[in-house]
Amino acid sequence: MIELNDKQKLAIYKKSLTSGHSTGILEEVYRRGYTVWNESNNGNPEQFGFDRLNSFISGGLAAKLDADLLDEKVKPSTGGLKKACWKGYTAVGMKTKNGKKVPNCVPEEYTGAEKVSSDPNNPASRFDATNSLVANYASATPGESKINKIKKVVNEATYKGKTVPLNKPMKGDVKKSKVFVDPDGDGKAQKVNFGDKNMSIKKNQPGRKSSYCARSGGQGNLTDKTSANYWSRRAWDC
Repeated sequence: MIELNDKQKLAIYKKSLTSGHSTGILEEVYRRGYTVWNESNNGNPEQFGFDRLNSFISGGLAAKLDADLLDEKVKPSTGGLKKACWKGYTAVGMKTKNGKKVPNCVPEEYTGAEKVSSDPNNPASRFDATNSLVANYASATPGESKINKIKKVVNEATYKGKTVPLNKPMKGDVKKSKVFVDPDGDGKAQKVNFGDKNMSIKKNQPGRKSSYCARSGGQGNLTDKTSANYWSRRAWDC
């Protein structure tokens, strides 16, 4: 998990105060943006994390990508729910506060995805205005939802209802490491566990590396991303 520094935590805390979303939710949105950044996206990992965060708050594309973090899907409010908020604020779904469901009141300036600008210089819309996202969002093929198309661009998929980064090994739970893959390209991720928790990788020792790569090379699955052997060999730089 990406550790946030004090400056990042403070910035996210301030956004929590104005948006109505908890700091825990906003920090997770930021981490997802930071994790999936690559050179084809805007700026740097930190900026892309905050761009995704701003898009999430404003009801842009990130609100759809990260809908699993909300108590309910963000929807424009009407009737009594809207009247539950004070002047200048409107409700976008519900949130949990002190164990109870209450209207999620946010400043009206943050609501309405259709109002989000495509100006790449606008920090509230840079994530939505990323060229690769816009192009793929517009050209989603028949039979495939736009949100699945976008997830492919940012290299994400869904695993047990949660959005996860693809092809990025991380600290494991069952084994030493884990990685999420989407071999079918349907937006549904599979988890691959690999590595022994009680053993360290000694790829900097030529003899050890040569021996391991030779042994594992005879086990097959050298190009299958759903196999543990594939990712173990990657970890050893075979």
